[in-house]
Formats: sequence, C-alpha cells, structure tokens
Amino acid sequence: MKPHFTFTTKEKGKERLNIALNGVEFEDIYCTHFIKGHYIHASNDTFTQLIEKHTIQEISEEIDFLRLDIHSNFENCNSAEIKININTPREPVPCIIFNQTVFMETWKGAYSFSDFIREFKNECLNHQEVSYYQEDEEEDLPPLNGFGLKIDIGDHHITIKEYAKQLKDKFDTINKKTAVRLDTSPGLTFNFHFPPSIATVCEQYLLYFSQFMLDLGIQIEESISHNASKTFLSITPTDKNQALSTIHNALSIYLQLPNLTMPPPYSGMSTAASQLTANVLHLQSQLTLVSATLETKNATIAALQTALELTREKNINPKEPEKLDSHLGEIIKLKKYEGKILSIDIPALLKLLKRKI
Repeated sequence: MKPHFTFTTKEKGKERLNIALNGVEFEDIYCTHFIKGHYIHASNDTFTQLIEKHTIQEISEEIDFLRLDIHSNFENCNSAEIKININTPREPVPCIIFNQTVFMETWKGAYSFSDFIREFKNECLNHQEVSYYQEDEEEDLPPLNGFGLKIDIGDHHITIKEYAKQLKDKFDTINKKTAVRLDTSPGLTFNFHFPPSIATVCEQYLLYFSQFMLDLGIQIEESISHNASKTFLSITPTDKNQALSTIHNALSIYLQLPNLTMPPPYSGMSTAASQLTANVLHLQSQLTLVSATLETKNATIAALQTALELTREKNINPKEPEKLDSHLGEIIKLKKYEGKILSIDIPALLKLLKRKI
C-alpha cells in the first residue's frame, strides 16, 4: 500500500512545508519542495517507523531525497543517518547511503582515525555489493562530515527498513574486519597524551627512536599522527621477520631515559651514544625550561612520565629469542619501589649502541 502524504505551507512566503504521513501530522520534520518531489530530513522515530515499512517504489512519486536519523553500533559514532537519493543531482544513480559522523575529540581506539579510514576503505574493496562513501567531496582529506557505505538501488520493491538493515549489517562486518586489519598489521602503534606545553619537544624525542633502533642494529619506519589531543606513534620493522617484542622492549627503555640521570658526553664516547645522550639531555633541559616558565616543574615532569608511558601493546607473538633481546634483558631490571619501575643500566646500554658509517 502506498504511503499517503499531505504537504501544506508552514508559513506564507516560506519554503518549509508541514508534512503528514498516513494521517499523522509531524511538525518537527524539515521538508521542502525539491526537483520533482520533496526533500525530507526526519529525526522523529515515529515518522521513521511509519515510512521504513514502505518500498522505494512506493515513496518515489512524492520524495526525491529522504534523510532519516538512526542508531549505529559503531563505538565512535556521534550521529548516524540513512540517506535515500531517488532524484538528486549529486547521485546520478538512485542509491541509499549509511553515513555517520565522528567527534575527533572523543575518538576511542589504539589507532588513529586516519589509520582506521585507510583500512576501512581497503576492506570495502572486498565487498562489491557496496562502496565506500564520504560526505566530503575530497576523499584525500579526513571525512570530517561523515563516512560510511553506499549501495545502488537495484530493486525498488525492497522496503527502506530492509535496505537500512543490509547497510548497517555490512558496515558492522567491514568495521570488524578493519579492526582485525589494524590489529594484525606488521607493526606497533602506541598513543600518548602530551600536555600542549611539552607536546612538540616530546614528539621530537619520539622521532629519534628510529635512529636509536638503527644504532641497536634494527631498521624501522616510524610515523607520528594526531587525533584531537592524542599523539599516535606507528612503528614498522623493515624486516618483516623482526620480533616485535624486541622493538617493544627497546621502546620501553627509550621512554624511560628522560626520567633518569644521563652521563654528559665525554671524549671517547661513541657517536651513537653521544647523540642519544645529547637528545635525552636536550629533552630534559626543554622540560625544565617549560616547567620553570610555568612554575609547575613537578607537575610537568609527572605529566611527562604519564605521557611517555606505553598506553597500548599489541598482542605480540613471541619468536625465537634474539641476541639483542638477551642484552636488553640484562640492561632492564625490575625492582619493587612503590610498584614496579624500570631500573636501567645506562652504561651497558650506551656500550650496546653502534653507529654504522
């Protein structure tokens, strides 16, 4: 049975219309004349329940574009909607879109939003019945206005509710596979929350980690990205057979160094050891300067320690013990002192560093 629509002028001289569906009037729905029919945006649950029972064919005589706010299972979703394009200039082929927006400030996850979108797009390629959708026309930019899935309307006799369920279920499937992609990528991702006053200097220190690893005999690629107030450090070993546990152990040492007393560079110290020491001392001096300026030295150092803590470790599958791992094990010693803290043999660490010319 076709839906019965009634459209009346809301105010004289105004484009917005009042709408009634099957005898039920709705005043909180945005409705205007469009190309041949009407443009409707509804966030009213009762209206959605009434209209979603109808097929695309049944509503197409009166509606060019229908937008319904709905619920999403996506953890980071701020708002979600189904958009039905029957006769619109932007979409040459009638289609239905499941779109949702995300608040960058409240993004949850051990990977950045940019990393998620990259892998989400890649996973969409494995599902030919749908395609990736981005509200922003420039797909090279982050989807600040929403992203999701699009499906062409092939059968006009399927109900809106059925199409919406197909898209939501497919989104949930792709989302889960995207998470697996990110969790099984051949690298590590860590997130930090640096106070704004020390963010730049802390990130500079993080970027030196690749040279630190190279001086330990391991080549890695690293990158830094941002989501709201979070800093994400991504590390990928050049050698895919490299044990991630070694990189994780080395990073745990590296992140503790700014909280320790480093020996000043001296004559005869190796280039690798000298540069590491200089970087640590530079970070410490910058933190002291910032802290002195803000008169919150203790608070800043405490914030640095919190910011430099490892906030996420992947599920690392242990490999055969490596020679470097055994050395690192000797350098790190766990001692009990108000909980567990790292005690690092700094002289032994500096001797382990070798710079290849």
